[in-house]
Amino acid sequence: SFHNGELQILSSYNCNFGNPDYLKGFLSYGLQNYPARRYMVVIKDHGSGWRKRVKKDLSRDICFDEVYGDDSLTISELRSALYYMKVLLGRKIDLLFLDACLMGTIEVDYDLKDLANYLVSSEAIGWGGNTRWDVLFNQLVSYPTISADGLGVLTAQTYFNSYIEPITIMVKDLSKIDDIAKAIYNFAHYLRNYIGTIYENTIINLRNQTQSFAPYEGGPNEYIDLYQFSELIRTQSGIIDSNLINSILDLQRIIKASLIYCEDSGYIEGAINGYSIWFPNTYNYYLLGESKYENLLFTNVQLGKEWQIFLEEILSP
Repeated sequence: SFHNGELQILSSYNCNFGNPDYLKGFLSYGLQNYPARRYMVVIKDHGSGWRKRVKKDLSRDICFDEVYGDDSLTISELRSALYYMKVLLGRKIDLLFLDACLMGTIEVDYDLKDLANYLVSSEAIGWGGNTRWDVLFNQLVSYPTISADGLGVLTAQTYFNSYIEPITIMVKDLSKIDDIAKAIYNFAHYLRNYIGTIYENTIINLRNQTQSFAPYEGGPNEYIDLYQFSELIRTQSGIIDSNLINSILDLQRIIKASLIYCEDSGYIEGAINGYSIWFPNTYNYYLLGESKYENLLFTNVQLGKEWQIFLEEILSP
């Protein structure tokens, strides 16, 4: 709790942060004992988007717990716990902050889109160890009627002002995620027409020029900035196709409309635009992630499946 300008520990106990039942219990405890008009949920510790961690062959999505055998919350486990809170609350969570690395992927956003109204996350490294909650909460005390999206922006600004570069942080309106997924479908659908043509190598080369991120330390850069990649295709591929160009412009428009706040430092201009997406650079890395990718909600609808089909076709030998 926050009282008289100081953070106070209400209670503490030892638990496995990779066990979704503990998260459900914590959320239930908060709702029952601290009723409020709006709720912000903060999920901290190591993150890697949705991707499987190669070391020890463990899932390492978020809340990596070194004490309990390197357990973690998979995205489906995180979703189940947040859905439990949504049921108890009778509505969506107002604001969700994934205070961990690499959580700013469209695949993660799609899995959580129906559980919260606004999401704060980072495409790249998340410096979660020293978040200035004292600064944030002092401002919150001064403005207790702040809206959920306003608190999201305040959280992102406080985060951004607290760290050295490189850093990325954004606040997203999750009601726009379905529209982004539809635009990704069209982008992938028209881009598939150029696989097996003289433009295939160009697409791969532009992928390699796009800002990318590794989902775990020492791993390959399997996530790429979606907006920047589409812009490189539009301006540098040499493809003249009105359907493809219009799908890119539509995708970019919706991405911009979904972002309430997006800031970065330490990256080249235009490299960070709020959403990364899976695009491994080899077929072998695709195969390593394929089974887990197919279990995401994003690829269980045709909107996201089209992107996976594009990956399969362009990366396979």
